[in-house]
Amino acid sequence: MSTLLDIAPRFETVTLGQTALEVYGLNASSIATILIRFPELKDLFDKGLSGIDGETIARIGEEAVGAIIAAGCRMLGNPKAEAVARSLVVGDQVAILKAIYTMTFPQGVADFLTSLGLTAPEAANDEAVQEPSSIS
Repeated sequence: MSTLLDIAPRFETVTLGQTALEVYGLNASSIATILIRFPELKDLFDKGLSGIDGETIARIGEEAVGAIIAAGCRMLGNPKAEAVARSLVVGDQVAILKAIYTMTFPQGVADFLTSLGLTAPEAANDEAVQEPSSIS
């Protein structure tokens, strides 16, 4: 039987051009740090991704994306890493964010949020909270 110490961190490899990048899911501490830094993100969890509007994206977009990508690459709070993440082309950002999402929420975000009481059960469904790949 294995113990907690036998578990190796899981990661997904995202290939960007000639570079293979290890991308990890976010732990509770990283999520809390990001939510404290970007409280508008909690509103998105509460409302579901259907609550995103242009004003919200303008307020949290670039800075939050940089922080989330840096966190998924185990560099949360590193200003240089966050700056590099912000400067990536959108296709690369989406590929990394998708990997972070699937590693962080392997069963989907709705189950996670409902179990923590962060959103009303009726709001936590596939229509209110969509995976990043299905957002148009």
